[in-house]
Amino acid sequence: MYQILKQIAITGIKTETLERIVEFGGGYGAMSAVVRRLGFTGDYYIYDLPEFLILQEYYLSNMGFEFKPKEVDSHDRFQMTPDNVDLLIACYSLSEVTRDLREAFFHTVSPKYALFAIQKEHGAYNVHDEFMNLAVRNPRYTWTFNENKFRPGFNHVIAVRKETE
Repeated sequence: MYQILKQIAITGIKTETLERIVEFGGGYGAMSAVVRRLGFTGDYYIYDLPEFLILQEYYLSNMGFEFKPKEVDSHDRFQMTPDNVDLLIACYSLSEVTRDLREAFFHTVSPKYALFAIQKEHGAYNVHDEFMNLAVRNPRYTWTFNENKFRPGFNHVIAVRKETE
């Protein structure tokens, strides 16, 4: 929930105005439920491994929420994303996949807004530097990096696509 509130504070958008959200790595589905409780009524897609999609379906269906699963397989392949994605959410998930998958997914989704929660490191891999490089390679977005005041070494990264120049 903190991530969504941070997103709203920084961007000024409201979840109830969004039509399409894509989440990469949805855990058990909690973020989808939170966004729905905040007034989101559009299409919410979760991209995850098959085992997690089963867990998400169970949780969300028991909460009374619609579920639109999309599979990411063990070879870093994913089903095509829907068009006109308003918000991409990835909490500690895109930071734990290969650079190629992260770049391909971000470019394919091409969201208006993106919210990432990242840790400083994942093993020997410097996640913060990787996301800084993602920002440099995507200048059509305005990027904001904020340290999570409750978890030092963890950041919230917000990307907002610039209006057409």
